[in-house]
Amino acid sequence: MIRKSIHPHQQQHCTACAAPCVFMQHLEGGTCFGELEHALLHRADMPANTEILAQGEASDNFFMVAKGWVCLYVLLEDGRRQNIGFALPGDMVGFSFDPVEEMGFSAETLGDSTLCVGSKERALAILPECPMALMRLSRQIWWEHHHTRSLLTSVARTNAIERVAYLLYTLYLRATRKKAARGDCLQVPLTQQQIGDAVGLTSVHVSRMLSHLRSSDLLSLRGGRLRILDPRGLAELANLDVDTFLQQLNAAEPPRQVNVAEFLEQAGTA
Repeated sequence: MIRKSIHPHQQQHCTACAAPCVFMQHLEGGTCFGELEHALLHRADMPANTEILAQGEASDNFFMVAKGWVCLYVLLEDGRRQNIGFALPGDMVGFSFDPVEEMGFSAETLGDSTLCVGSKERALAILPECPMALMRLSRQIWWEHHHTRSLLTSVARTNAIERVAYLLYTLYLRATRKKAARGDCLQVPLTQQQIGDAVGLTSVHVSRMLSHLRSSDLLSLRGGRLRILDPRGLAELANLDVDTFLQQLNAAEPPRQVNVAEFLEQAGTA
């Protein structure tokens, strides 16, 4: 089953977007910008808990997050849920080089969100003529796979408090793209259940871990507001090399002037 396009005839140019995504910002001013813009059908304001992709279904669309967060998750046959990632502003969700490929996960908005809805068919027709966009997309896909493996390792090989610390600190780093200073804050639209579904814990266990982190003066999460209290101590607990994490995150942004052949060679050995 293929999920059809959402309002396919509405379109808004990226230059009119108040909060353009990282992907398009990188290309702005280049020849690829105008071409790839035609792959974006429109912007959509969506309420919380809107399902944009369904596990086991193909979709005509991919999405770029302009505002808000999107949760990616897998449902097991017995109804249990595993959150496998969170898409933040600037991230792309659901793109595939096979336009009829069934999705291996579902995706839904967390809180009110604004998404740019794109056409896979249009994008796949344009990308071969836009090497900069293709490089940007390849880097983003590489980053997503790398980060998913790192999160899986954390869930599989660390204890409960380390998992929660890793998830929350990496979310902060991804959202801000900078090192944390003591007292830095971030709005995080996650419930304790959603955190638990990402790190393999019950909501009760997550609540205990958050209390422990707060009493240890490492971080505080109250009312959706994440506050970093001890960046160095939190990184040590989470087994996280912050410098390396940010370098890898920023590596997903290739330079504007780049040798295409050299980039593809490097990407193939990454």
